[in-house]
Amino acid sequence: MKRLAIACTALTLATVTACGGLPDHEGDPSTLVTLHGSVQSQSGALGVAGVHVALIWESGKKHSLAVDTPVKAEFPASFSLPVKSEPPSGFVVPSQEMGGASVALGLLVAYQDVNHNGKLDLLDQSSTKAVDRVVGMDESHILVFVQAAPNGFDVMKDDSGAVPRLGFNILEHNSDFSKSAWDPISTELLLTEDSSPDAQTVMCTSGGASSFGVGYTKQAPAGVIGPNGAYPAADDPNLTCYASNPDRYGYTDDTVTLDKPCIKQYQSVTTVYSKQTGTSPAGWPCP
Repeated sequence: MKRLAIACTALTLATVTACGGLPDHEGDPSTLVTLHGSVQSQSGALGVAGVHVALIWESGKKHSLAVDTPVKAEFPASFSLPVKSEPPSGFVVPSQEMGGASVALGLLVAYQDVNHNGKLDLLDQSSTKAVDRVVGMDESHILVFVQAAPNGFDVMKDDSGAVPRLGFNILEHNSDFSKSAWDPISTELLLTEDSSPDAQTVMCTSGGASSFGVGYTKQAPAGVIGPNGAYPAADDPNLTCYASNPDRYGYTDDTVTLDKPCIKQYQSVTTVYSKQTGTSPAGWPCP
């Protein structure tokens, strides 16, 4: 989905302000770090039955489930998410935005475990339907795992001189990433309600829903001035004017030919119509 890929591109590292790192083990000595926070439902319509919190690693156009945990049956629903392994090696890549440091990015989501198998079921492009349902996102924080910083950490220094550390860090950001800050790893994270179609694409191992189109153009029969025998509205977004041929215009219809959670294909057909002198509707945008 756009969230992490855009985040990495949009980071303004000169404005980061605090640092994270590896905390003390919490209970199980195999735990590398424990993330804390809560899931909130602003509308009050989100039920807590079967709600889990999951950490998803992201790299380019790949998503991988790291770990998840159920939350308490109440709102706001608190959670403690123990992370017991580093991200897969294929997800740790050099980041130009972070001065060449090798990093992996992690996204926290809340989801309903619809099939009750205790984990978030990710989808590939062959999946015909989603198994689980994403219901919440942390829109303000990203987990950043720093494996190596060959050019040093000063390139990520904030105004106060703080830098991230090797291991796990939390990056706080505003909506357009014009400001960002390194927060302590103990920061309470907030997952707010989000069941939008865009949120569901974080379950795609391809990193979002891919869309492909095939288009062609055809000529309308003689005497037919527009779709259904009439000119389209002047503000119709499917209308195309031809400056080089003002006696004609195009009208495009898109038909979805394949609709799966992680891949959509459509056929785009533009029909070229011939105008008749003196018959264009009021406000007609074409010459």
